[in-house]
Amino acid sequence: MEQVLELIERGRAGYVAAMGMGGVFAALVFLYTFIFILGKAHRFGRVRSRSPSAPPPGPTPEPDEGETAAVVAVALALSSPSRRTGVSVSAGVEEEPSGWKVAGRLAMMRPFTRPKKD
Repeated sequence: MEQVLELIERGRAGYVAAMGMGGVFAALVFLYTFIFILGKAHRFGRVRSRSPSAPPPGPTPEPDEGETAAVVAVALALSSPSRRTGVSVSAGVEEEPSGWKVAGRLAMMRPFTRPKKD
């Protein structure tokens, strides 16, 4: 620390600043490299852990007509949002917007004009 203060007293503050910025840059490069290597190792481990799953033993059972009808009924029930929730989409919309909102929107839409100099 004393050496740094001596350099600053001699007028070499630029040298101290450059060394400090270089140290910070080197630390950032080190962190970037470290994170990059950890990311590669994580991806490598994740890829290696995926092993192809074995097919289920025996023949796959065919769905019966009752199960197929249930699947179709659920798909139809989920396809329309109004039936699912029982609330219409416009229930949360205000009838009249607040006066403050309208004034703010109008102020934002007005073009910017510079004040005239006399």
